[in-house]
Amino acid sequence: MATQNNYDVSPETSGGYGQLLGILWYRRFWFLLTFISTFIALIPFAFREKPTYQSSMQLLVEPNYQDNSSQNSIKNFTDTTIQVDYATQLSLMRSSELIQKAVEILKPEYPTINIDEIKNSLVLTQVIENEKPTKIFRADYISDDPQKAQKILSTIQKVYRDYNLNQQKQRLVNGLSFVEEQLQTARKDLSESETRLKKFRSQNNLIEPETEANLVTQNLVAIEQSLRATNSEKREAEVAYNQLKSNFKSSSMTNLLNFARLSQSSKYQNLLNQMFQIEVSIAEQSAKLTNANPIMEELLEKRQKLDQLLVQEKNNLIGTTLNQSTKNAQVQQLSPQDLALVNQLMALQTQLSVLAVRSQNLEKRKQELKAEINDFPGLITEYKSIVQQAEFRRSVVQQLLQVQQQLGVELNRGGFNWQVVESPQLGYKLGPNIKKKLLFNGIVALFLGGMAAFLRESMDDAVHSADQLKQQEVLPLLGVTPKWQTLTSRFNVSLPRGVPSESPLPTLDIFLWQPFRESLDYIYQNIQLLNAGASQTSLVITSSVAGEGKSTLTLGLAFSASRLHQRVLVIDANLRSPTLHQYFELPNDKGLSTLLVSRIEPVVPHTVHLVDIEIDLLTAGPSPQDPVRLLASRSLKELVQSFEQNYDLILLDTPAILGGVDAIQIASCAKGVIMVGRLDQVTQAELAESITLLSKLTPVGIVANGARSLINNNLPASERESLSLLRAFNNNN
Repeated sequence: MATQNNYDVSPETSGGYGQLLGILWYRRFWFLLTFISTFIALIPFAFREKPTYQSSMQLLVEPNYQDNSSQNSIKNFTDTTIQVDYATQLSLMRSSELIQKAVEILKPEYPTINIDEIKNSLVLTQVIENEKPTKIFRADYISDDPQKAQKILSTIQKVYRDYNLNQQKQRLVNGLSFVEEQLQTARKDLSESETRLKKFRSQNNLIEPETEANLVTQNLVAIEQSLRATNSEKREAEVAYNQLKSNFKSSSMTNLLNFARLSQSSKYQNLLNQMFQIEVSIAEQSAKLTNANPIMEELLEKRQKLDQLLVQEKNNLIGTTLNQSTKNAQVQQLSPQDLALVNQLMALQTQLSVLAVRSQNLEKRKQELKAEINDFPGLITEYKSIVQQAEFRRSVVQQLLQVQQQLGVELNRGGFNWQVVESPQLGYKLGPNIKKKLLFNGIVALFLGGMAAFLRESMDDAVHSADQLKQQEVLPLLGVTPKWQTLTSRFNVSLPRGVPSESPLPTLDIFLWQPFRESLDYIYQNIQLLNAGASQTSLVITSSVAGEGKSTLTLGLAFSASRLHQRVLVIDANLRSPTLHQYFELPNDKGLSTLLVSRIEPVVPHTVHLVDIEIDLLTAGPSPQDPVRLLASRSLKELVQSFEQNYDLILLDTPAILGGVDAIQIASCAKGVIMVGRLDQVTQAELAESITLLSKLTPVGIVANGARSLINNNLPASERESLSLLRAFNNNN
């Protein structure tokens, strides 16, 4: 089985100047015919045009108030309106009203003149320098009479200057009206921004979000410090409480009973609960208030009173218990040490409860402050946006008020100062310019000629040159074979005796024709260079479609290899339409199909001679009913392998690769595949499809058959270049 290669079968899409010039050269007759006919057809138009003359003038239109550098606010404000006014000036200068005034002045001298004539010949533009518009207007008038062009421009200049006096005041009035409209809108926008700012502060209960955020951050730091201190105090109280309880285990039973009685006293417990509530309140308020606050002072005073009541009730309760115990002779009297232990235990128990509540409240307050801090970035951004918008709109209102005041002053000063920069001159000749017209006609003819050539090329999908085969860059171009009929007529090449100059089909004499023989020798050398070091003793010769010359190329390569002292076997594997036996008038009753059906029946290849060289030829044999099944058997592969033991080179002539699977089946049994593409016959689509199918096998290269010119084959420099390219291709693969 043939090995799978890694050739990329994607088509080449990039073109170059060489390809474009090649298309123009190949379609040169279409190009020249279109170019000449177009150029000749356009010549009368170049001489038919009447002479024309052009007169020009320039006017400077400059606002007066721009000269006053102290009025920066109105200057800055009116820069934009000046551009709009210049456009308005151009529009008014083209208006029918002004042109009609000029027509009335010119009527006595030019009775036939009208508005349309002046409008069609008058060109008004604003002069541009360094890609920036200037304050200068240019007016050009084109006519067939140079004096008439000058006279009309002079009249138009007078009309413009007269109109300018009335236009000045109107422009400033319009500008003042525009400012008042903008001022009303700006005030409305400012009111909306201030209302929005007020609403923001009311909804979020904030005056300055950044200041509030700093205060909340400081409170959070203080709360975290208090929480750490409270937790530390709580841990210390727990240690003391546990240690005190352990002391109780080692004390007398009386102390435990007294502690139990204190716990069971409802009055004592009530006072203890009140103390607990006071401590909780103090813990909650201490997160927000200082000790100097009246609320905190009141809570601390209540805690002090309750503490005194607790001490008093504890002494009373323990003393009563002691008296009862003495009467019953069951409980011993408390010692001062035991009494101190009881007091400490009760105090620690109360302290632990208070610290737990305080820690919980501080933690809750901490989370609340963190949540508030997380909300502040969005509030600050929104607040800044609202404030900036309000400040911007306030500044706009102030600027508009200032501009409104200054525009009122400008109404009394006059708006524009018109100056003649360049007076109308006698018209100078514009055309016709015969050289430019002819040059333009030539460019048009070149363009249309190129379009015709490329349009004809786009309608033709056939491959017409070896360069087009090179462009696919998938299979290397092994060489080019000449076209038989074209060469005999174009280059006056002498043919061997007995070969007609217009032979419809090539005969054996074509292999004696020197240009064809040298091209085949060159192709065979390229195959050897391309596959240097590879064992390719069997090669399949195929094409995209029938009639591309694969059988002739097969015999030509066989004779070239034989001249190099190679033992060559040619196998006609085209079981459907065999042709090789016809070249030598050999019988075809036995051949490849006979061997594939039965290896028992002896079939000996024919030995054929051409001058001093000889090759062996195995004909196709009788056409089987199912060639695909016969070629798909293992017999063909075994047969080729057996022939490889006795021959240096085996060439298999196959059917076309498109429209059947015979060529694929045969190629899978060989060491390489060579494509043949007949120029002017095979199409790009057929070639691409064939290369895609061959990519699954072992393609060696492609041969361009039927070239019109032998230049590329005869020049030694071109051969050296092709050999170097093939070596580079071989090294890369």
